[in-house]
Amino acid sequence: MESQVTGTHEKSHALRLAKPVVGPRARQWIEQIISSGRLIQGPFCERFEEALGNIVSSAHAIAMNSGTSALYACLKACDIGPGMRVGISDLGFAATINAVELAGARPVFLDVEEETLDISLKCIEDTGPGLDALIVVHQLGLPAGRGIFHKAHDDKVMIVEDAACGLGSKLGSRSCGTLGIAGTFSFHPRKIVTTGEGGAIVTDNEHIARRAMAFRNHGFSGNEKNDIIEPGMNLRLSEISCAIGLEQLENLESTLEKRRSLLAVYKAMLDRVPGIRILSNNENDTWNVQTLAIMFEDSRDRDRAMTILNADQIEANPPVASLSAIPYYAKKYKIPLRQVETSRKCTSLILAIPCYEGMDESDIERVCMVLKSCF
Repeated sequence: MESQVTGTHEKSHALRLAKPVVGPRARQWIEQIISSGRLIQGPFCERFEEALGNIVSSAHAIAMNSGTSALYACLKACDIGPGMRVGISDLGFAATINAVELAGARPVFLDVEEETLDISLKCIEDTGPGLDALIVVHQLGLPAGRGIFHKAHDDKVMIVEDAACGLGSKLGSRSCGTLGIAGTFSFHPRKIVTTGEGGAIVTDNEHIARRAMAFRNHGFSGNEKNDIIEPGMNLRLSEISCAIGLEQLENLESTLEKRRSLLAVYKAMLDRVPGIRILSNNENDTWNVQTLAIMFEDSRDRDRAMTILNADQIEANPPVASLSAIPYYAKKYKIPLRQVETSRKCTSLILAIPCYEGMDESDIERVCMVLKSCF
C-alpha cells in the first residue's frame, strides 16, 4: 500500500487508537474459571472489585457489564429521575445523556471551555437555581477543574462523576471518580483498563452501594432473605471479564508510566508544529493519558489530517461530539447554537490519535510525520 506521506510502497502495520492486551495470567485464570464451571458472581469479581476500590480509595466498588450500565444504575441508586434537572456537558459521548434520559430526568446542556474542555462555570451560573444534580465528565481522562466541584458544593448540587475515561487520573491527590457522591468507570476496549465490555460504580455511601448492587442483580437484596427490594436488571460482569480486568488493574502503574512516556515523545515531536496543540493536564493534577487528542486551529486542517492518517492505516477520529446535535436530542430539545457554541466548535477541531502501550518511538514518528505534512 502506498503511503500518503512518503510515496513509498512499504507496507506499514496498522496503528489503532488503542490495542488491548490480555496477558498470560489472565489467560491462565480464564482456563481456571472455565474448569470451575462458575462463570458469574465468583471470586474473580470479588477480587476485581476489591482491587479497584483499593486503587481509587473507595469503600465500595460495584462491577457492571458496561460503563453505560454503571452510569444508569448509579443515577437510579442516587434517586435521580423524573422531575429532576441534571446538568451535563454538551461535549462528550452519547452514554452520558442516554443514561440521564433513561432515568427519566431532564438534561440541561452546558457549554464548555475551549482550553480545558471542562464545563463552563459561567454556564452553570447562567442556568440559575434549580439544578438537582451535575454529572461531571473527565474528558479524555483529563481531571475536571476544581472550580466545578466547588461551585456545585456551594450550590448544594449533587455531583455524580462520569469517569469513564478517568481511571488512574487524579485531581490533586484524589482519584477521579471519588470526588462526588458516586462515580462510574468504563472498561471498554479503548479504555486504559479493559474487561472487553464492562464498567463499575465507586462510592463511599453504603446506601447507594447497596442499591446499586441490588439493581445489577434483578433487585435482589443479597441479604439472608434475598428479597427483591425494587425492580432491577441483569447488569452483572462475568468472571472471565473480571479476570481480564484484574490482571490489568495489577499492571496499572506500569501502564500509566508507559503512556506518559509516549505523551512526552509526542510533545517533543509536535512542539513547534503550527496550528495544533496537544491537550494536557494542570501541572498539579495527574492525567492517565487515556485518550491522546490534539486540537487544531482550523477544522479544514483537522479533516485533512484525519483523512490522510486513516489512509495510512493510522486510526484517528473525533473523540467527542456535541450531544445536543445528536439527531434525537436535537429534535427533542432544540438547543440553540449560542447555548453550546464552544462545544460545537471543539467538536470540529479535535482529533484523537494512537496512544497505547505497544507503541514505540518509531510509531509516534510515523504519526507525527503525517500531521506535519498537513501544514
